Amino acid sequence: MNIKIEIQPEAQEQLAALDQWWRSHRSAAPSQVLDELERAIGLLADNPEIGRKYADGGLSNIRYLRLRRTPYLLYYHYEAGSDVVTIVSAWSGARQRRPPIKAP
Repeated sequence: MNIKIEIQPEAQEQLAALDQWWRSHRSAAPSQVLDELERAIGLLADNPEIGRKYADGGLSNIRYLRLRRTPYLLYYHYEAGSDVVTIVSAWSGARQRRPPIKAP
């Protein structure tokens, strides 16, 4: 399966903000967020149904993965049989509210 990974602009902004915060506050592993993002993209390219289904918000075909060794969750849209995974949000699992997700 040849899966293309796309990242929505909102998710790119969220990832940049999470990475910047992490680099400023976690000097022992400053590249952890981007390293784990790269790992997650590899997993999604190989097995796009790997994430847990996201049942909140009334959205269909949304799943999420945890970026290992961080509190961050990567939300993505994938329809079975499609060749595209779209990352729609990057959000801290510690937050008490749902991420702002715009389905593609």
